[in-house]
Amino acid sequence: MRLVDLFDLPGEKRALMQSKYRQDEDEIRLPTKVHEVHAFLLDARYVCLSSPWSAPLGSGGGAALS
Repeated sequence: MRLVDLFDLPGEKRALMQSKYRQDEDEIRLPTKVHEVHAFLLDARYVCLSSPWSAPLGSGGGAALS
């Protein structure tokens, strides 16, 4: 399991997630429908695993993805 922080995504990756998922006051909201949650987790996994992070993963808050 890996811990990733979806709140500190770089610009274009954050914009992608914001374009696909509901947001409230510039925060990406987790979907509530099961099929949307699955899509969100797959997108988050792809976005986060394709980005090198300056801090080691697991050093802060975020969503746990495996």
